[in-house]
Amino acid sequence: MNLKPIKYFVVTFLLIGATPIFYFWTLYQTELNAIQSLRETEAKHQLNYSQNAINEISSELSTSLRLLSDSRALLQFIQSPSLKNRALLESLWALTATNYSYISQVRFIDTDGMEQSRVDDINGEIKVTPIYQLQDKSQRNYFLYAQTLKAEEVGTFGIDLEVENGKVVIPLQPTLRIFTPVEVADERKGYLVFNLDVYEIIEEIDYSIDSHYNLEFVDLEGYYLASKNKEKMLGNLIEERDSFNLLIENPNLWRAMEDRNIHNFKDKKHFYAFNKYSIR
Repeated sequence: MNLKPIKYFVVTFLLIGATPIFYFWTLYQTELNAIQSLRETEAKHQLNYSQNAINEISSELSTSLRLLSDSRALLQFIQSPSLKNRALLESLWALTATNYSYISQVRFIDTDGMEQSRVDDINGEIKVTPIYQLQDKSQRNYFLYAQTLKAEEVGTFGIDLEVENGKVVIPLQPTLRIFTPVEVADERKGYLVFNLDVYEIIEEIDYSIDSHYNLEFVDLEGYYLASKNKEKMLGNLIEERDSFNLLIENPNLWRAMEDRNIHNFKDKKHFYAFNKYSIR
């Protein structure tokens, strides 16, 4: 029996069979690379969208803060803190807090650090703090920083935990504060303060992001300031969360982020787009 033709047939069959397999594998890789490139481009667009959203929120809040600090209602309250003037002022603040879901508190703190008036937005319900429940904030770091501001300057104090009567609020409420001095006839009378709910801000700027992307903010030490995963936020303030640190989790990514000329990074599993942003 002559096996030579059979041998040639097998070799020919394998070669012919390998050609379409190679073609489809190449096509698959091309499509895969195209999808990956598209995802990377989309990630960069989403990052730009989020940064623009932050800038817009910041601009709106700064404008609102300045307008309220110079409002007739606040001036009248400072000059004559009657019940009528207090009610008018708090009504104006309640409207502001209602219009901006991420404003959790509006307060006027005098130059000694005492709250003189305060309105809270708690889960969409506006509450006015009674006079006897107003607190002394003179030793809080954000108040000490506010005292360094010049007239009409807007200051921002980094994200920390909400504290009431000397105790951290439970459940935890990460808060960002912005404030500006209030002056009458060039004499400083105190500070108008907005407390901002970090969770609400994240929800606002994360609204249109595709489910494939995960938006997070980290500080200069690698701790998470904001994330969809609330359990890993503020490891710099909460001891049991101090292991949640990008510097520890992904040192290669962190090194790339520290380079001002690099704005994205890719490893075997993920693509990262990032940018540096100052909240002050």
